[in-house]
Amino acid sequence: HGSNIENDGDNGKIPDMLGTDTTHIYIYSTTSLATTLATSRQQVDEEPLTLYSQNALIGSFKAGRSIGSKAYIVSHNNINSWVFRQELERWNERYKDMDKDEYANAAMDFAIENINTYAKSLVKEIMGVGSDGGCKTFVKISLMQPISGDGLDLSMNYNGILNGIAQVVSFDMNHDEATMDELMIDEKGEVVLSTPISRSGAFLPTSYINTYASADMLVLAGQGWHESIDNDGYEEYTYLIGFGLSSSTSTTPATPLATGIVNGYLLNQFALDWYEDHLRVATTTSAKWGRITSTGADGASSTTYAVTAMSESQVMVLALEGTQFKEVGRVEELGVDEMIYAVRFMGNRGFVVTFRQTDPLYTLDLSSPQNPIMVGELKVDGFSNYLHPMKDQNYLLAIGQDADPETGRALGLAISVFDVRNMSNPTRVQYHVIRESYSDAQNDHLAFRFLSDAVLDTRGILMVPVSIYGGDYFDGFYFYNVDAITEGGDGIDVRGKVTHADSSNYYGCYGSAYLQSRNMVFQGKVMTFKGHSVMSHDLDDLKAGPRWTTSLDDEDELETSNMCHYWFSDSDVDQGSLTDTGNQSGGEAGSGSGDGDGSGGVGGDGDGDIKDPSEATAFARSFSITLPDFSSDILKGYETCDDMVSDVEQAFMYVTNLAIKDALLYWDGYRYEYDNAPMVDMVDAPMIEESMMDTSTASATKSEASGTTSAAGQDDYGTNNQVDGVDEADIVKSDGKHVYAAYGDVLVVLDLTGNVLSRTKMPDPNRANVTSSEEEKKEEDQGGSASSSTSASSNSKTIQADMMYMPSATMESNQRISSLLLDSVSNRVTAIVTSIPQYWWHGSNIENDGDNGKIPD
Repeated sequence: HGSNIENDGDNGKIPDMLGTDTTHIYIYSTTSLATTLATSRQQVDEEPLTLYSQNALIGSFKAGRSIGSKAYIVSHNNINSWVFRQELERWNERYKDMDKDEYANAAMDFAIENINTYAKSLVKEIMGVGSDGGCKTFVKISLMQPISGDGLDLSMNYNGILNGIAQVVSFDMNHDEATMDELMIDEKGEVVLSTPISRSGAFLPTSYINTYASADMLVLAGQGWHESIDNDGYEEYTYLIGFGLSSSTSTTPATPLATGIVNGYLLNQFALDWYEDHLRVATTTSAKWGRITSTGADGASSTTYAVTAMSESQVMVLALEGTQFKEVGRVEELGVDEMIYAVRFMGNRGFVVTFRQTDPLYTLDLSSPQNPIMVGELKVDGFSNYLHPMKDQNYLLAIGQDADPETGRALGLAISVFDVRNMSNPTRVQYHVIRESYSDAQNDHLAFRFLSDAVLDTRGILMVPVSIYGGDYFDGFYFYNVDAITEGGDGIDVRGKVTHADSSNYYGCYGSAYLQSRNMVFQGKVMTFKGHSVMSHDLDDLKAGPRWTTSLDDEDELETSNMCHYWFSDSDVDQGSLTDTGNQSGGEAGSGSGDGDGSGGVGGDGDGDIKDPSEATAFARSFSITLPDFSSDILKGYETCDDMVSDVEQAFMYVTNLAIKDALLYWDGYRYEYDNAPMVDMVDAPMIEESMMDTSTASATKSEASGTTSAAGQDDYGTNNQVDGVDEADIVKSDGKHVYAAYGDVLVVLDLTGNVLSRTKMPDPNRANVTSSEEEKKEEDQGGSASSSTSASSNSKTIQADMMYMPSATMESNQRISSLLLDSVSNRVTAIVTSIPQYWWHGSNIENDGDNGKIPD
């Protein structure tokens, strides 16, 4: 947990500042799988797949995309800048019995002496050792928010510019062995090769990130906020960083391309769309709360805390001008006093659903980027969470919830078809509700599948997971015949259902893993995945029952472990979808000497040369911050990692200014004055209480109507991607012959008859990282020779273990497969695994002779 950066001062060694989550990339070869498809159930050895290569990166998995064999992984890691900030807090023992001036000078002295050490420590954690060139593709640190004239941020977010770091890692799943380095010798004595990767990144003030990707651009959208200039609450905004994507070589990184800012927050990845060189963005600005002072008839004044501005939504069109996303048009005041619940962009058209008590569907004409227009509005009860274009794109198939029009309380799963042929007059032509139910597909589009009719574009089969919590418990799938043009609103007809769990088997014995809902169609047979089982049914004869059922649990392991879980266990987690005032005057930081221009600036050169601010009063003795605003200037990256250290020093100076100013404003000794603390605005959102849901039963199942879609011979097993040609990482993938499912930390491979061909448990993240050179030295010391596997790879370059980001061997970690990517051409499947520490150690066991004992992690 210590970064082993030496410090001759009182602090001993600096504790780690990055979070301990790790994302592992394991690429497996699938060539060992049978190419001849089985026609019946049979006994299979279930041998694990062969690990081809691997790598690891800091942070937890956020999103994954692949374009052909080129893969892009987005991860995020929190930066615990509190490790530094706490040393400046007024209540720290080192400042006991000091007056304000003494405290301020002592805190500033600590910062001057230690900032460089903390900065070097953090950069080493982020970049590793020997990777100086990698800093060039990291977006520079920026202020992210406006600052006041005295160089102090107006925000309450003291560490806003150094809260986290996002990485975009790119690699080619079809890389050959000649491009790989030897990573280590594993516990079996076998050589493990490293996946060649390239990294880009950006320092962020948030962990709330949405990811959008097209064939040539990846956009990260994160939340930010700052205090209004008029001091009337806080303004929400979303900052955008665009990365250019190239398929030229496996080592080409995602290149920082453009930046932009829009007001409000995004719902999810569907609120972003890149079309004909313009980025469309849909956001909601939350209601603002504040103090309102009024004068009564008696002349007495009173102050109340109330809404000062309603929530509203907007769609903005941004053009890529040079290295900036610049707004060229917008539609405002969508759903005043409501929030966005669903968005879909389709070419020159846009569709936005907002909700509070009713569901307005807004239709937008985006054909002119400079003049987007809201052309139609439809108000109906309930709301939609996901909008799916039917094949001809003249109708929208929507899934959401019915709701009480008076209270906005959700009542049950609702399926709708909207006719949008006339954009100025959209209509809801079909509607179906299942009371006291919900679907995973409402908030996870990868669980949604619509099989279009081979003949009629307005017809097809809808397949969605459904959970019913009223009356008899049900967890499984519902299937619907959907016909948009059926008159009388009878165009959504229950085709059948598949039960994975109900009251009869809910309390059975299952493993701790849980698979989120997915379904695929092979030759008219639907394969459903949910919880702990996989089932297959004839989509044209669902009443006939399952063709086969396969448990995802290893029955032998379940029996020997003597650990049973109910259908929904404590470990149920979402495995899948889991989307310009100029610089301040003063010294120039990170430019060499760091000398100012006479106005009290403080600089640093990345080598510990932090200059003392001018000696004056406590308030005047502060660092001048010369970090750039959030603009295209930050895209240039760092020529060297020493340059990154200089900017991190600036970020810690920023934290120092805020900490000292806060202490001087609000502290009197050890007593905090709460009366002057600013108040935070509240998010305006509808309340949904399942315990108060309507208890009426679902409508009776209708018989199949004539002319419904036949599924015979049809295949539909691809991922429900947002953008054609850009495959999204998911927990279930298929190449048409085999199905790959991420079940906890096990990769399960099935054939189309339900045989489990392979179970591959992910490598232990806690295993020792032994390089082959270390192994050879060990064997030489023992008088032996290098292993055959090591000798066979003697031509490979062995890399140092500390150049890779690997978890500490002393901390136990839990892990699960977050997502999968598949490259059928190279016969490789990539498992993206998140490793999460099992225990948080409270002492870093680094001796410290000062008053603080041992420094916590």
